[in-house]
Amino acid sequence: MVTRFPLFLRSLLLAWCFVVAAQAQSEIAAAKTYTGTVLDERGEPLAGVAVCEVPNESHWLPETLLAACKVRTDERGRFDLTVTGVGVTKALFVARGRVRLVQSLKLLAIWPVQLAKAGALAGQVRGQDGEPIAGARIVAEDYLRGLPFVQDKADGNTQAWLYSVAVADARGRFVLRGVYDTAVRLTVSALGYHDLEVGPVSKLEPLSLALQKVPGVVTGVVWNPAGEPAAGVAVRAQLRQAPRTSTTTTTDDKGCFACNWYGGATRISAYASISGVRNYVFQDVSEPQACELRLAPIKDSAAGARSRPQADLVKPDKQLRVTAKGPDGKVRESFRVAVFQIHPGQQKYRTDVRQLGSFDGCAVEAVGGVATAPVYDSYGKGGWLVLASATGCATVRRQVDVDTEGVDLEFVAAAPVRGVVTDARSGKPVAGVRVWFLMDLEDHAGEFEELQSDAFCVKTAVDGGFVLRDAPIAKGRLFFSVDGYEPTWRPCEVGGKGEPIEVALEPLVPLPGKIKPESLARQLIGLRALRNLPGGDSREFAALDGVAPVAATGAFRLLEQSVGERHFQVLVQRLPRQGRPDKVIVGKQLLDHDTKQLELDAGLAIPLRVRGKVTGPVPVQRLAVLCAPTSAGGMHYGYLQYCGPLCSLAIDGSYDLQAVRGKRVLAVIDVVSGVMYARADVDLSDGRDQQRDFRIDAHEVTVRIEASDEERAVGDFFFEVLPSREFWPQGIGQISGSDGRLSYCRGMGVRVPATSSEASLWLPPCAWQVGLRRYSRYSGAQANGAARAAQGIDPQKDRVVKLTW
Repeated sequence: MVTRFPLFLRSLLLAWCFVVAAQAQSEIAAAKTYTGTVLDERGEPLAGVAVCEVPNESHWLPETLLAACKVRTDERGRFDLTVTGVGVTKALFVARGRVRLVQSLKLLAIWPVQLAKAGALAGQVRGQDGEPIAGARIVAEDYLRGLPFVQDKADGNTQAWLYSVAVADARGRFVLRGVYDTAVRLTVSALGYHDLEVGPVSKLEPLSLALQKVPGVVTGVVWNPAGEPAAGVAVRAQLRQAPRTSTTTTTDDKGCFACNWYGGATRISAYASISGVRNYVFQDVSEPQACELRLAPIKDSAAGARSRPQADLVKPDKQLRVTAKGPDGKVRESFRVAVFQIHPGQQKYRTDVRQLGSFDGCAVEAVGGVATAPVYDSYGKGGWLVLASATGCATVRRQVDVDTEGVDLEFVAAAPVRGVVTDARSGKPVAGVRVWFLMDLEDHAGEFEELQSDAFCVKTAVDGGFVLRDAPIAKGRLFFSVDGYEPTWRPCEVGGKGEPIEVALEPLVPLPGKIKPESLARQLIGLRALRNLPGGDSREFAALDGVAPVAATGAFRLLEQSVGERHFQVLVQRLPRQGRPDKVIVGKQLLDHDTKQLELDAGLAIPLRVRGKVTGPVPVQRLAVLCAPTSAGGMHYGYLQYCGPLCSLAIDGSYDLQAVRGKRVLAVIDVVSGVMYARADVDLSDGRDQQRDFRIDAHEVTVRIEASDEERAVGDFFFEVLPSREFWPQGIGQISGSDGRLSYCRGMGVRVPATSSEASLWLPPCAWQVGLRRYSRYSGAQANGAARAAQGIDPQKDRVVKLTW
């Protein structure tokens, strides 16, 4: 039986493989062909869909891409897209009457693109003076994508995302084609005006968008290092003070650009990769003016810094004097030494502010029997590791305190570790196996991980033999890894009996199979073979590694499988806009040398439909229905978090959800504030579709914030709401409170822009606690700092709430 490969070393091995793969990828020609499939919302193939590669610059227009598009899907919905642009990572999908979507190229081979039926949004963009703004750029995206209070949002979501673009005409009018009817987010930008974000909106609303002017405009030209105009270069203008507002534009064919100036000190920067060399330039301005920027190569790249000696990176805090004796007790004249900070918080050895690449990249040579090793951040709390090597000797490692001035080391003779690696089935030697030694360390196992994997590693020869010559005298483990074989490990004691180690690696072989019932195959997008059942860790939901595609006939082919028990997990595609796929364990099986074919019954994964209609006073574009798994103990997070597919309402208030079997909780929520209006328990265990209607009650509350101009300059506010405990039963998301009482919940509420004095939200008729925090764009909780101006309100009576910051 093959020994289980430890989790953290599997992660390390995977990271190393990614690095090797990335290096190999950089040597491949830019042109590459991607094959994929386009379906409608019910899984039927769509023919005639235009497939275009999306350029790297951010100001592209769908019509421009479509004019040059030569790729269309065939009658099976299949297409082949050859990408010629360097660095292109996305593709655009356009069909008449269908939503316009963008998908990552890396997902096309296994995840189908589903184009649901769509309509159009029309409106007009004006300035504060009422005059139309010609040339304003309007971008439509899905409002449901990336909600901070929905766990099922971004990581692991394989569905393509809405991206429709329009440009306002001379009268400021625009039409956004291929968008959803409800829950759409609009971002409006124009030169000389602040960006405006509006949402959620629906096609029933008259869209009259008003933009505010910025203090000025910065114009200029960007030159490449040769003094020629640099076209297509990204230019960014960022305010150097809070709030750090920024805008990005792209140079035209003559290298010219124009971008907004928001007042105050602003940094204008340009970046471009020219012939594989990174170039950058910046200039600080304090008023609207013309700028001339000349790109220059970046000399101190991170990759180059890691390959240079330590002394070239940053000035060391001090130096450590190191002397050493050889195995014979005499002074060792020649050896190499490096000093590393033990950094428990980051669980990596570090030589300075950069992570360690390898011992060879930062070690210094001894001169006359004395090595002067630089020490960085000498006041680190974790202590220091002194690592030294010498020809014919085992590597020496010594941990010392941060105030140590000098260290005397003693080398011992090397105790080479020898062995041979063979194929477990044929008995033939396996060449090129990566063999590395990892010490057993009680207190700092994770910290030694990166250093060890680089420092004590060899590869097997043609005869499968290996010799590890300079590993430290210690107990540990040898790890073995090569493509086509199951990674494994063996215990090892360097300096022990010295007996040769014999390792037989299990070859990994493709394993074909079929899933039944065949009616399910159309909705399956992948199959995984797992060694262990997945846990409740949220990272598992995002993991998409090792997925094998499932054909329309139910056939699949698992790659690189070895002997042992496997749990089989199928991934079921949800309906469009409903988040990442469902993952269902459908059985387990012991694989052995005689296993030639797999047959799996995935009946438990057959998706069911949950439909209904929501009526009430809340605008339809703000409402969605969530289908969440039940949780007896609640989900004790520091802020509100829902989990499960989320379906926005249609124009008529109806919803249509897809879910797998089991007990679920349906909830009607506000996609703006996270407030829940109603909930109901449903049981999908019997395999039948469900119908559930909701009648909700809520009242609109206007929030008015009083704050000084200085406070508004810091950033936006967040109006936070907290319901009574009776309104918030456990099982669908939980407001934290270890004492059994509800405490303030960061995440439920609305953002109030600093440029605005009020916002509105809808609240059910119950007692609420409200407060004010500072909004944080980078926090999943949406808010930072202690709540201010806390008070209780009754939405039926208090239709206007005034809070002072």
